[in-house]
Amino acid sequence: MPQDVIKSVGRVFEILEYFEEVGRPLSLNELSTHFRYPTSSTAAMLKSMMHLGYLNYDAKSRTYMPTPRLAELGAWALDAFLHEDELVAAINRLSQRTGETVAVAVQSDLYAQYLHVAYPDEPLQFRIKPGALRSVTASGMGWMLLSAQEDSAIELLWRRSNRARDRKPALSTLATLMKRVRDAREQGFVVSRHTVTQGAGIIAMLLPSAFFGRALAIGVGGPVWRMDEKYDLILKEMRSIVSQFPKPRKKRLVKS
Repeated sequence: MPQDVIKSVGRVFEILEYFEEVGRPLSLNELSTHFRYPTSSTAAMLKSMMHLGYLNYDAKSRTYMPTPRLAELGAWALDAFLHEDELVAAINRLSQRTGETVAVAVQSDLYAQYLHVAYPDEPLQFRIKPGALRSVTASGMGWMLLSAQEDSAIELLWRRSNRARDRKPALSTLATLMKRVRDAREQGFVVSRHTVTQGAGIIAMLLPSAFFGRALAIGVGGPVWRMDEKYDLILKEMRSIVSQFPKPRKKRLVKS
């Protein structure tokens, strides 16, 4: 669990995500054992979620299960994205044409956050969960999203990101980050290899479409060796998809 997450809040969402993973009702003992949480605090969390209407408790089996109210919480945001029929269709089409995982991400403070992921029919795919976070200053998707921002804003994000690591080694030097961002601006895409996960890579581009006014980046990801083999094909298909959307007005960038 990230250090800047309140423990009780983090545990609630870990429990909810585990329900999604297993897809069945779970008992207090199963949850406390799986996460190694104290039984008393786990029981209190489950009881609270039940009284708030987000979990159902079956006394006979002594198990808990999420209610439809939980599913309805974020339905509006998903609907807002999925109603962009042209965008979703393009993402799915790109995944099938390249044979690789395709994801769309938006910046969320210090992170690039995945909004939607499409997988092709082929096995052995690069798996990313919608909602997953990547450092905006230390990931291919992040560099691409930063390329749409002013240099001064990027420097501020870099400093905040390094402070958030509790004095651990910097994610990169500012000069290195700015080079990656400028390369992204000039080329119109980012190629990232072994940056977040050893053996995995991603090619990212900005999308003209926006999500509630926020810049979107699209990325094709997979094993590095396969991404290198398909490099020309992936770039060709990505450019074709991106060109189908109307171009936004260019924003003046302040360069240092």
